[in-house]
Amino acid sequence: MWARLIPILLLLVKPTVSRVSPYDIDDIERPDNVTGLDVKYYGNIGSYYNGSLIVRISPQRKAHKVKPLDGNACGEYEDRTFEFIWDALVGLIPTAPNAPSPNPFFLSLYAWDEGYRLPNENEPANYSEYQGTWFHTFSSDQKPIFYFGITNQTDNDRSYYFDGHMSTEFMRQLDIPFNASGICTPTSSKEDLLFKGTYMVPDSEAHLEWMRDLSVPTIRGYFNLGRAYISISGYLRAISEETELVGKAEVVFQGQIDNARSDQLLLGKKRPEWNATLGFSVPAGGDVASVAISTKSWKTELQGLVLLLGLALLP
Repeated sequence: MWARLIPILLLLVKPTVSRVSPYDIDDIERPDNVTGLDVKYYGNIGSYYNGSLIVRISPQRKAHKVKPLDGNACGEYEDRTFEFIWDALVGLIPTAPNAPSPNPFFLSLYAWDEGYRLPNENEPANYSEYQGTWFHTFSSDQKPIFYFGITNQTDNDRSYYFDGHMSTEFMRQLDIPFNASGICTPTSSKEDLLFKGTYMVPDSEAHLEWMRDLSVPTIRGYFNLGRAYISISGYLRAISEETELVGKAEVVFQGQIDNARSDQLLLGKKRPEWNATLGFSVPAGGDVASVAISTKSWKTELQGLVLLLGLALLP
């Protein structure tokens, strides 16, 4: 009888596979088996905020064409401002002690056109490349797309304030693609309203003086237990099929904390710290939801074990 039962027990009692279990102080990742969340967006310890990304672009007449593009899409907005709004998700994540960073925390941002949704881990986006963007400040070579620091004046501040500037390193770009249909006057070509925009940094070798004198794009903001605000300002160059726009651009994120997917943010530190609470709200029963999920899975396995044990003991 026991010879029949032992193989069954070995199949049932399997170690729980986890990317990080238990937590390692030198790691910022969450355990796959505990969170039950889409690792693509919520795979790290930190605070996550849901909100909107407002993009404001002001094409300027003085910014002469860099290449001979003949189109005049959105020409009615020269020396004026147009804007569009996307849904957005921001993650603010601790730096890993075993992977030093020049910044006090990592920042990730996903934005997509209103009316759509973020795809899960295994499906393609349901919106076009002109209806969303993303960037993060993670960097394996310690040269992130932005450099910033905490600017808090006292340890009693109830928010973390930060500011900094964009990297001027080659290939460190922040792209803002957009579809100007419904914003600008229609043109003979629909493709002429599909722009791929990139924030510009000073170029000392540029043949146009205004490109040599550009200011470096800046970033600033704050975040706390309830809200997050991030603003990125600078010059943007956007090119479509026949048109080029160059001018000032501001990207502003405003969002509310997603408590169900955020760890406890500890305030008053020299750099942001989080209590790794597995990213779940505490349910009414008092147990952390992640523990409840683990308990449920063990109950299911135990019920199956009892059932098979009973079958194995039958004559």
